[in-house]
Amino acid sequence: MRAIRAWVLLVLMTVLGGGASLSAERASPPAPMPPTPGRASRTARALQVGPVDSLSFARKMAGKMNLVAVPPSSVQPKSVEMSVDGRPIGRSTPPSFSVELDTAAVSDGEHKIKAVGKDASGKEIWSATTRVEVVNSRRASSEGFPSRASAGSLPPRGPGAMGAKPKQDRPPRPDKGNRPDRGGKRGKSGDTAVRGVPAVRGVPAGMSLDRTYSNQNYGLSIRYPASWTFKDQTATMTPKSEGAFWLVFGAYPIEKAPLVVNVRRVKLEAGCDADRFATYNSYVKKWESKTALGSPAFATTSRMLRPKPATVHRLIMIKDGCAWMLNCTDHTRKAPEESLGLFEAMVATISTPGP
Repeated sequence: MRAIRAWVLLVLMTVLGGGASLSAERASPPAPMPPTPGRASRTARALQVGPVDSLSFARKMAGKMNLVAVPPSSVQPKSVEMSVDGRPIGRSTPPSFSVELDTAAVSDGEHKIKAVGKDASGKEIWSATTRVEVVNSRRASSEGFPSRASAGSLPPRGPGAMGAKPKQDRPPRPDKGNRPDRGGKRGKSGDTAVRGVPAVRGVPAGMSLDRTYSNQNYGLSIRYPASWTFKDQTATMTPKSEGAFWLVFGAYPIEKAPLVVNVRRVKLEAGCDADRFATYNSYVKKWESKTALGSPAFATTSRMLRPKPATVHRLIMIKDGCAWMLNCTDHTRKAPEESLGLFEAMVATISTPGP
């Protein structure tokens, strides 16, 4: 029964993920809004390399790209060298660790991008490799940005793959009437994917992560902007689940904050990994498959119209037997890459030392 309750809670929390504030999350489902790739297509997109190897799926890329190396928090390199298939393309230093690549100089097809971090003496202290696919020949039909549905989606695996009947020890299926937001398919949520949003890392100008929230009972530490506050909504989660929590970060008062970050965690059934999670939550197969904090994750960006226009960045991370459901809801109407940068920067500061 505990596992069933956890999955019901997972469904309910994912449905709530589209809200911008506490009141907005309880509002009526938003109406769909068409994707707007044109504005973001004028800037170079970014590709994260690290903190660990990402070789399971090839990330599609075209045009000019900012290659951003993300070393693990335990490593402090003085420089990072980037290469494509062993051919050096640039060197960068803190804090950005960013090198620009014009993919027009690379043939279409699969390649491997490697980041190598070195200390002050030039000794290699860290490296990570990411698998990519250059698709410049398809730019004319996609305005330079591959669709989110094709960008590294997780293929069906494990129980239930290819129409096979799942084994009986599978996690309980979510109730059909409470399916989570599909993050791109027009449905009850009314959200549609926003294509062409660069995966830019880094805090927007004028904002820094100077405060730290730490809770030994939750086994969590995360940094957030100094001008923000937080609200613990764990007591409102139903049904109750061991190890679950829900935190909301934003400017005071949070209910009216133009930018809000939600951090939720629920415990999964024993043995439930990312593949099995995707089997029973098939909507994430249309999201981007990536690595977050060294764990498999699914990410998407969508836009909603009601109760008021917003861009919503979502991340579901399968880590330590739990589903981490994080989202950032942005009502500022600024370029979506700004709030995405802040969201990813906050996620990168998450530490889970244990309860």
